[in-house]
Amino acid sequence: MPFKIFPDILKEIEKLPLDEQQAMKRLFVSICPTYAMQKELLRYLFDIRERDKKSIIELIKMVKNTIDNPVFTREQKLENIRNFFREYRFPLLTKAEKVFNEKIKDLKLPLNCKIIPPPCWEGDVYEIRFHFKNNKDFIETLRKLLDISQKKAWQQLINGGWFEEIFSQKNFDR
Repeated sequence: MPFKIFPDILKEIEKLPLDEQQAMKRLFVSICPTYAMQKELLRYLFDIRERDKKSIIELIKMVKNTIDNPVFTREQKLENIRNFFREYRFPLLTKAEKVFNEKIKDLKLPLNCKIIPPPCWEGDVYEIRFHFKNNKDFIETLRKLLDISQKKAWQQLINGGWFEEIFSQKNFDR
């Protein structure tokens, strides 16, 4: 099936000046994003364009090396471009995610466990997920989590002070 830009996406692109329309279309044709990715990239680019008063052409030039890289697969290009524009659009959120993930890694959680923060840290309820094969596995995981919960690193992670520090940084472009 040949690549296509979906009609509702085209309608949005057609609101741009002609040179920016062409740049968006070239971007999409060169990386062949799925419908969901088209929508996501379009939203990031439109938001950044409005916030920073940069043209779509300028923004696309920022990922030209990724687009033109013959070593990257289509999926790698899409992921790199998506991550770049997401981080550019949401610098504070992506920094918080990186810090959180580093802190989680330092806790050395059992491999079968995952800590999920509140969405966009807009709330104070964390979620923990883990899988187990049997009751012994279940109890062992709970014991490890209980041990981790007594550590200072866990308390610092959950109390959210690190997150407040990120938000209070001066000269951090939100």
